[in-house]
Amino acid sequence: MMSHNVPLQIETPCSNPERNVKTDTNRLQLDTGSIQGVWHVTKNGVYLQQLAAGEMCITPYQAMLPWYLPDLLSAHDQPQFVESSRFEVVNDPHQPDHEKIEFVFSYTKLDLRYQIWSIPDAPGFRTQVSLRCSHQPLKDEFPSWLGNSFVERVAIDPVGAKGLAAGYYNDTQHRNYDHTPILRTERWEKLSEEGMCIDWSNLISVGRERSALTLVKESNRTVNQSGIDSGAFVLEPGSVGVTGLGLCDHTYSGGAAWHDLEGWQEAWATWMILSEPNELAVQTAVKQMDRCRYPFRPERDEMIVCNTWGSGGAGEGSRAAACESVVLKELESAADLGIDLVQIDDGWQCEPEAENPTCTTRDWQPHPSRWPNGWDLLKKRASELGVDLGLWFNWSVAVEKMIANGKQAGFGRFKLDFLDARNRAVLEQALGKAKNLTRTLGPRSGVNWDCTEAMSRMGYFYGREVGNLYLSNRSVGRPRLRHTEFKPHLQLRDTWHLAHYLNLNQFQLTVQDVAKLTDREGKRSGYSHAYAFATAMLGLPILFQLTQMLETEARDELRPFIKIYRQHRRALHAGTVFPIGAMPNGKQWSGFQIHDRATGTGYLLLFREIGCDESTCHMELSEVIQPDSTWELLYSNSTQPVLNIDADGKALAASSEVTASFSWYHYQRIADRPSSFPQQ
Repeated sequence: MMSHNVPLQIETPCSNPERNVKTDTNRLQLDTGSIQGVWHVTKNGVYLQQLAAGEMCITPYQAMLPWYLPDLLSAHDQPQFVESSRFEVVNDPHQPDHEKIEFVFSYTKLDLRYQIWSIPDAPGFRTQVSLRCSHQPLKDEFPSWLGNSFVERVAIDPVGAKGLAAGYYNDTQHRNYDHTPILRTERWEKLSEEGMCIDWSNLISVGRERSALTLVKESNRTVNQSGIDSGAFVLEPGSVGVTGLGLCDHTYSGGAAWHDLEGWQEAWATWMILSEPNELAVQTAVKQMDRCRYPFRPERDEMIVCNTWGSGGAGEGSRAAACESVVLKELESAADLGIDLVQIDDGWQCEPEAENPTCTTRDWQPHPSRWPNGWDLLKKRASELGVDLGLWFNWSVAVEKMIANGKQAGFGRFKLDFLDARNRAVLEQALGKAKNLTRTLGPRSGVNWDCTEAMSRMGYFYGREVGNLYLSNRSVGRPRLRHTEFKPHLQLRDTWHLAHYLNLNQFQLTVQDVAKLTDREGKRSGYSHAYAFATAMLGLPILFQLTQMLETEARDELRPFIKIYRQHRRALHAGTVFPIGAMPNGKQWSGFQIHDRATGTGYLLLFREIGCDESTCHMELSEVIQPDSTWELLYSNSTQPVLNIDADGKALAASSEVTASFSWYHYQRIADRPSSFPQQ
């Protein structure tokens, strides 16, 4: 009887002999430096045999194909192995450096490709199924919905194991209340034999003894928006799996079906992550994997932004700010404060009180009524001041028009708005447009997707290779927009929740003019401008306001704080951010630890909220501060704040006599302490 093993003949040899890819006749072994994976390859498929890292290990109890497509493939439809290939991906502005191993199998009606990404230092692997119809399909030959299709399965038994599910909400514009947190989590101590289907989360984790397996769906799903055919996590006796190909259109919005398109059609990818089974270890591993999949690129993303929209309310009130005279003043203001980039929002492309200001058929050039000199004066003055420029677009506008403006004025950052991806074709069109734009304009150019509306957009785990996410519209002093009012305790809570499973350096976080923040009786809020900035400083701060309208007192407070922040932000963004203390609710001690495991150095950012009655606190730390470390206070709006680290380095005690206060500390091992920090 013939062997079912397939000789692995990996094509395209790697130029770097130190890459950890090993093969023999039917065995593939990958090593990222943080995790090792082993797969068995036969003529029928690719089977995971083990994930291991140190004492942690996941070993499936039986061979199980990662894909399961019962509505496309009959039980008698046996695949034929076609080929295996290896690709080395380096210096691609839209992908991390990685090894990509792929296997192609041929079925009766379609071809299937299974890819494994091995990214250096990642605590897991990225896998992805793609389909290609191998013939001209007959009408109604394929089902219009494939809800029972699995893109990844692992033969481990979750019954009796503990676990958790976590996901993030979009529509931040309408979820700005105490009862609408951005993060949803569910935990279980012992899964019953009935199993579980979780169709709202971005990830699930199942753990026993020393090891946990976490699966993340790389899709545009959010908790309150199912996205495009994003499926579910299915936990049942004997296996943990992920459904949802991302190929079917459940909105019946038209367009060609996946099987009528030429070439490979990519299903949603899955991250398989190994960690210790405690929740902190799971969170840390997910953030490490996210950092590897979507690397932070300082030359592209490290910036403080101000935006022309946030001071004028809705409609023409804010469009009027996108004119030459106002933006030239904003450049001066930004340069004075230390802001890196001025972003011109909606309005630059149209005449005042335009009936259809965002119509895609416009020429999308600066409108003469608002920009009598086109971009010429803007470009000249921005260059003189050393301030970068960004521009807003309706995402549906032809990419050639975006590129033309980018080249004319040197715009490097593009806010692409109004996306409503009702099917995969629209989503990929938007992402493809962003890749075209950034590839043409160079590595320092990027885009901002946003999470502000309930429509199907990029979500939190998809599309960030071209830029980052704009989290929320927040306003002040606008009764009609009270639902978007800037509330520092909710901004802090959103940031604290994001830091559980995502990297804050991927998010634009809003700063508003708190001098205009009043209660309904007109009493000022009691927050300082530095406090408002501190709630956003671990992300990418965006002053969603015309900073030229800030009072002198506000400018004098922000300017020195921003100067110190710029000296440290490269190190802040390099570290992993952990939420510590209590969940912010306006009455707590809360904060963040930012830690670099490679050096043992980091930062502490501690908040005593405005309604907190306790002047002292005790917080457990997420990472141990070594006993030979020293720390210094970088900035505080409190009087004589006090910090003490426990002898074991696992907790802190802090005090502040002032509410609505924060203190920012830097800690570093004595031998590594620099004399100063470079200006960034």
